[in-house]
Amino acid sequence: MSRRRASVAASAITLAALLTLVGCTPPSSPSPSPSAAPTTAAPTPEPYTGPLLFVGDDLDAFALTADEITATFPGASDVGDLLAELEQISDGGAPDPVPAICWAPIVEQSLWSVAARTSTWSTPVPPMRGAQQVLQFGAEEQAAGRMDQLLSAAAQCGQFEFDGPATFLTATADEVDGVRALAGVVDGGDEQYDVRMLVAYAQVGNVLVTAFQPFEGEPTFDPAAAAARLRARAGAARPARIEKLTHQPPAPPAP
Repeated sequence: MSRRRASVAASAITLAALLTLVGCTPPSSPSPSPSAAPTTAAPTPEPYTGPLLFVGDDLDAFALTADEITATFPGASDVGDLLAELEQISDGGAPDPVPAICWAPIVEQSLWSVAARTSTWSTPVPPMRGAQQVLQFGAEEQAAGRMDQLLSAAAQCGQFEFDGPATFLTATADEVDGVRALAGVVDGGDEQYDVRMLVAYAQVGNVLVTAFQPFEGEPTFDPAAAAARLRARAGAARPARIEKLTHQPPAPPAP
């Protein structure tokens, strides 16, 4: 009995000591959460500054809509779909204008073009039709050179000779972000080569847009509004192409 009481007392002392130790143990600290690995933001590419070349379906962005065509050209109606084709009808043989630069607004602009988008519409002068042509050239210099000729004609051909007195009365839109545009009325020539056309042009990069419509009488045509409309349409196509080339730069040509 004495040994049993001593054993129980020893057990009680040991238990009391353990409880005391447990009570003195500081609470465990929560394990720190693993920190997320730092992320590296993708670098923003520098805006594309190389040659501004529009190709293939990029040309669609330059085309005036049916509503824009009817608002620009008096009497235009029944505007057709935009087609990936080009009809050329010039056969030459007309007299030489004086000065010679006055050929520019009369002849077809599509020489040297490598692709096109075209739409046509009915005019008050049946069966003649109006048309817009979005022309892709192989290089910026070709399209820019063609526009240079048209601007020179606008400056020099207010009055000129085309086997008879003729005029080219124009309005030029201010250049904005490399987009140039002009529009005007070609009126004159003799009975065999009578030329009466409303014309409008815009150029940016390797694209030249030309729109024209024959007329009779006195046209209610606003060249300044027509030039501004073509400039705005071409100006909208430019940043979209630059954005695409910024993120998908063209591959350098093979040696």
